[in-house]
Formats: sequence, structure tokens, C-alpha cells
Amino acid sequence: MRIKISKYYQLILILAVLIPVAIFGQDAEVSYPKQIGIGLKSGATYSLLDVGIPVQQTNSSLVPSYGLIFSYIHAKTVGIQLEVNYVTKSWEENPIGDYFFNAKLNYIEIPMLTTLHFGNRFKFLINFGPYISILLKEESSHNVASESDYFSFYDSRSPRKGDFGIMGGAGFRLQTNIGLIQLEARYTYGFQNLYDVTETNLDYSNMTTIGFYLSYQFSFSDDF
Repeated sequence: MRIKISKYYQLILILAVLIPVAIFGQDAEVSYPKQIGIGLKSGATYSLLDVGIPVQQTNSSLVPSYGLIFSYIHAKTVGIQLEVNYVTKSWEENPIGDYFFNAKLNYIEIPMLTTLHFGNRFKFLINFGPYISILLKEESSHNVASESDYFSFYDSRSPRKGDFGIMGGAGFRLQTNIGLIQLEARYTYGFQNLYDVTETNLDYSNMTTIGFYLSYQFSFSDDF
């Protein structure tokens, strides 16, 4: 039985705000050099849909992702990271036999992340926080026969125009004389049902994404 997570949304978002505030408050007593990073990121994402019907197999592949990245570090272990990304989420479902459904969704995704980092020039970092996304383009097709019990689950699928959720990841950041180089793996979970429940008869349809990213940022600091 799938556990409904809607009642945990507020708790997760509150913790995402309070944890960095508490850590930042401890660091704020000591003065650290401020650092701003602005740059580009690229990578690949792997997406799957957590869907409320029996599916014998789901498939996906790594697809490219691009974006802009802004980071601000004001304390020893805490910073913020804002991004504007172009993300493609694609997958294929095989509900039964030779039937298939495939979809490709293109989004503008805006993460608002808290960064915890540990180290000097070479840092281990953890990123977490909420995101919102706006659907730009959708492509989908299926070959499910109209007499199949699965037809109603696939024929009326129309994704919502946006999504929101939470993401978290970990990686490394190298501070060099020419800027910041960052490598990160990230997991994303969409809180909102991708498809309307009344239109598709799906109890839930939440998108999960795993991403791998490399970014370069020009660095501006008062102590670099």
C-alpha cells in the first residue's frame, strides 16, 4: 500500500528552512568572507513516474539538462544556491503485453536550495530545498487498445502545466583561481500529481528524477 505523503509537505518544507537558519545563526557570530558565484551547469537526468496502476515494466534513459547557477556563501558552512534549468523528463511504461506509453516533458525548473559545505578550497557539499517547474512542451503516445482495461489510464493523460516538490543532493566543489567547479548528484521528488486524478482515474502520479551535474561559476569574493 502506498503511503500518502501530502500531510508531510509542510513538515518537510519547514525543516528545509529551519535547519539552515539554525546553522547559519551559529556561524553568524564569526565573520567569514562573502563569496558569490555565477555560472553555467550541464548534466543529465533519469526520470520515472510513480504511477498508481500495475505496470509490468518502466524504462527511461539519461537525457541532457542545462542551466544557470547562482551561489552565495556568507557563513562557514552555509550558503544558498539558486538555479534556472532546462530539464527534460522522459520515460516509457509497458502496462501489459506489447502495450506501451511513452512521454517526453520539457520544463523550466527553478530550484531554491540551501547548501551545507565542509572543507577549505575543496569542499564536500549537500544541497536541499524546494523547487517549482513550468511545463514548456509535452509529447506522448500509446498503443493501448480501446477495449483494454488500461485504455482509460492512458488515453486521457494530459500533464499539469507546472509542478513543485523537493530535491536533495551531494557532491564536491573545488575553489580555484579561475572560479568554482562543482560536481553533484541529485534526487528530485514531485509532490503534485503529474496527471489529474479525475481525468485519468490514477490515484497518484508523482515524478521522480535522478540527475548528475557539472557546473562552472565565476567567483567574486572579498577574500580570494
